[in-house]
Amino acid sequence: MQKVYASILMVGYVILVLTSIYFCSVGVAYPKKFEAEISHACSEFDIPEHTMYALVKTESSFNPHAKSSAGAIGLTQLLPSTAEYICVKNNIDYSNFDLYNPSDNLYIGAMYLRYLIDRFDMMYTALAAYNAGETVVRNWLKDERYSYDQISLYNIPYNETKNYINKMIK
Repeated sequence: MQKVYASILMVGYVILVLTSIYFCSVGVAYPKKFEAEISHACSEFDIPEHTMYALVKTESSFNPHAKSSAGAIGLTQLLPSTAEYICVKNNIDYSNFDLYNPSDNLYIGAMYLRYLIDRFDMMYTALAAYNAGETVVRNWLKDERYSYDQISLYNIPYNETKNYINKMIK
């Protein structure tokens, strides 16, 4: 049964990717706001542009001044501590960045998403970690209620993260 759920999730992700590619190619799914900045960040960190557009739409609705109650900032809704962490891991001086600056925020957001993709090997799992946190998702992967293979998630216990993934798919 768990493999069936995992297969359904994978089919959903494939549909997400194909639909996003189609709609982004005709400019319908997401507005092309911050096109140059998104293109630059995506090419720098090998992130599909349609994924970054979906992430920015879901996180901030393209509002560069967005700030969450938890303190996440800007287009990709980064916590300053997360932004600093990923910069340090990449030997980059975090003090040179302003998370309210679209170019800076998108650059660090793409760098962080690339880090998560490299850590989890699956975009779906990386996106869950972007929302719920790396440690939380690692714990889910160790739990057979959520992962049958310790690589992919077939069940997400946080409603917020389930809703986040559903928004990313739309």
